[in-house]
Amino acid sequence: MDSEKYIDLYSQARLNGYSSIDEHEQNFQMLDKIASKLGRIEIIIRNRIDRKMSQSNKDWLFHLPEYPSRYK
Repeated sequence: MDSEKYIDLYSQARLNGYSSIDEHEQNFQMLDKIASKLGRIEIIIRNRIDRKMSQSNKDWLFHLPEYPSRYK
């Protein structure tokens, strides 16, 4: 892909943070490698929380406390 199209897709400001388009692409490749691992960790944590919370109330998710209005 030519550099003008690449800049149009990602922005010059973003690309200025990298030494080259290749470095930007390598960053995406690294993210690809860790994204699936992070997704698995998220699912494992979510399931563990659900199992623990469901021990006292199977519908715990539907009965969460309200946040004070300053957090809305």
